[in-house]
Amino acid sequence: MAFYFGILQEPRGLIRLLQFIFAIFAFATACNGSSYLIIRKGSNTGVANVSWSYPYNLQAATINTGLNTSQPTLSSSNNIKPSAEFFVFTGVTSMLISLAFLTLYIVTDRLYRFNENIPIIDFILI
Repeated sequence: MAFYFGILQEPRGLIRLLQFIFAIFAFATACNGSSYLIIRKGSNTGVANVSWSYPYNLQAATINTGLNTSQPTLSSSNNIKPSAEFFVFTGVTSMLISLAFLTLYIVTDRLYRFNENIPIIDFILI
């Protein structure tokens, strides 16, 4: 079985390669993102801070005031955790599908070129 890496110079192979790279950047950016919020009242004695990162569960992010009182959460609504998890899921799924099709294109290029039904099946699946 001969592998044909020239497919990466053709549109169908190049698009799958770009899809693979962009999918990695997409879910890596979402997973490595973090943020914080600092609230100051007057001098440094009245400081409250909170930080959060993936999966961005704002209901679990507690506000740290430095006092021994109960710590409220950052948000009781506006939970973006499901949206972030879904974005990462679609990024990983896109990466795996593009890798599978890129491998399929490289391995079965000859069959792809000589069988008229395979490009139609490829079009229907994607």
